[in-house]
Amino acid sequence: MRSVTRFVALAMVGAATLQGKAARGDEVTLLDGKTFRGEVIAEDARSITLQMDLPGSSISLSRQFKKSQVKSVTRPKMVGPAYATLPVDGEIGKEVTAASLQAGFDEAKRAGAKYVVLDIDSGGGSIKELLSILDVVTSAQSNCQVVAYVHNAYSAAAILAMSCKQIYVTPRGVIGAAVHYMMTKNGPADVEAKFMSALEAKERAYIAAAGHDPLFLRGMMEMDVELHLETNLAGHPMLSTEGAGKVIKAKGTILTLTAAEAVETGLAHPAADIAEVGKQVAGGAWSEPTRRPWEAAMAVAASQERVDREQANLGGHPPTLTRAALMRAKPELDANKQAILELMAKRAANHDAIADLDRDADAKELKIASDYHAALANCKTQVDVAHAKDVRDAQFAEMLKTADATMAKLKSDGQAIERELKEVRAKQKDLIASLTGE
Repeated sequence: MRSVTRFVALAMVGAATLQGKAARGDEVTLLDGKTFRGEVIAEDARSITLQMDLPGSSISLSRQFKKSQVKSVTRPKMVGPAYATLPVDGEIGKEVTAASLQAGFDEAKRAGAKYVVLDIDSGGGSIKELLSILDVVTSAQSNCQVVAYVHNAYSAAAILAMSCKQIYVTPRGVIGAAVHYMMTKNGPADVEAKFMSALEAKERAYIAAAGHDPLFLRGMMEMDVELHLETNLAGHPMLSTEGAGKVIKAKGTILTLTAAEAVETGLAHPAADIAEVGKQVAGGAWSEPTRRPWEAAMAVAASQERVDREQANLGGHPPTLTRAALMRAKPELDANKQAILELMAKRAANHDAIADLDRDADAKELKIASDYHAALANCKTQVDVAHAKDVRDAQFAEMLKTADATMAKLKSDGQAIERELKEVRAKQKDLIASLTGE
């Protein structure tokens, strides 16, 4: 029976699209000549696990190989400093949360990333969640340089982008329109003046700390301010609320900048892709050694979304899991997730072994038949023919006996795996449900 490999599907749920997703560069070549490309995510004395992207989707497959199968493992040479990419794709507070980005930053730190790129394509979202995210980003900046790469950044996403010292924008990117509102049972409503004042002060502090003119924030939030674009003595663009410069925002409008306008005003730099961002940030080529930071952020956001959906289906109000609650439960959640992955791998291996057994039985049956016909060709008497038939029947009976016993064991093992997987998933569900009470 041939050696068994194991497959595990890692669900990457949610609306996020892997913008500019880098191809994984590790290669595992087997003794039979087959080559698999992906990212080596685990390796020990007996096995190596490769995570591969499923073409045309946001699903990754993890495949474990026995070392005895492997001829060689090739890892690409990293050129330049390491960077990681994190998704800010979708609604802030739903697809993008402080907990999801914290998980991504944690993985980036473990990977030794010098730079972290926030890949932003968002219409904004929760003000409260934005403030928590800004705290996460500010804290992360002590370990790495955080860069914003903007496809579309509106409202809260625009403020998040401006909390980064360096902003890069795609040729068709847009940034702006940061008017705050709150959701009520009757729909959107203006935020209280007292709360708005404190909120704007905090946002101005983040933006000023990043080196951007707070007038950008005013222009994106206030209808009655007029902004002019001028050039200072050093020849750099600057904003003013009055003067002879070009009017980039008239009263009665909200500032929303196209890519060209964001570059013209000095808010952002143009970059067609991540490689171009690297040339400007790192001064040349840079490398993304792993996609785990992106996937960690996606996984945490997906878990939150799943909890919200399950709670809503029960007729309750979607809970908000605090970052603290998620962080406290992270070791147990990680252990539970690992147990599920291992059981899924065992289930896949079990299915593979059953298929192998069927193929092996077919091959043995053909071999027995072939040997029988070869023996008949050499038979000289009816006694010889009878003997050849007896040999064939005995071999066939022994083959069936062994195959049936092995199949029964494999099916029993498969049923045990299914029971254990069901129990572990139930524990995962209970654990997530318990967090909603915090």
